[in-house]
Amino acid sequence: MTTNDPTIILACSGPALRDIDLAAQPHPICAISTAIQFLPRPHYWAFVDRPNREYGPDEGWEIMADQFVRKVCPAYIRDKTHRHIVRNITYVPYSDGLDARQRRFLDGGPALLRMTHKSILFAVQWFALNGWTRLVFAGCNLLTDIVDPYCWEVRRTVSQQKVDQQNTDHRQIAAILREWQPIARQRGIEFLSWTPDSPINDFMEPFMVTAETR
Repeated sequence: MTTNDPTIILACSGPALRDIDLAAQPHPICAISTAIQFLPRPHYWAFVDRPNREYGPDEGWEIMADQFVRKVCPAYIRDKTHRHIVRNITYVPYSDGLDARQRRFLDGGPALLRMTHKSILFAVQWFALNGWTRLVFAGCNLLTDIVDPYCWEVRRTVSQQKVDQQNTDHRQIAAILREWQPIARQRGIEFLSWTPDSPINDFMEPFMVTAETR
């Protein structure tokens, strides 16, 4: 952690992010995966897939070259970026074998757990292991709507097949976060929700923007 602020806002790509006033709080923001289209210059950008059209018309390469946005991604993406200008990027070892499935969250293993290969789970591990103790989940709907699935594109209709697949992934993510939360709490790390009507509200306390947090 390069700041004394222990709080990081994990800005996910759910449509609820459009209704959250990120400017009302002073904490650094990490765009999660495709949320980079909605937050073109956050403090951090965490993702697990190589730059592609879901990251923007230029596949995210302008942000990849921006030295003021710190990028955090799995080490294997290094091989996908060698033909492009990339600045201020951290490549993180990412485990995919049996050893990973036998390990627990925050156990200090040599690589982050791959789990369901989702950027939010990758980001949670990286920030927790690097000294951040308040992780705020903003725009983390974990429920894909067929006509309004993303914060960055209003009323973009997607196929029912994609909706079903994403919602299966979302249920898995919610279950993993629920499993990880007590482990995080034992280490002094809070998971806080800044997303109305999300399944994470069943087990996370709400994040409140107060005069003290501004």
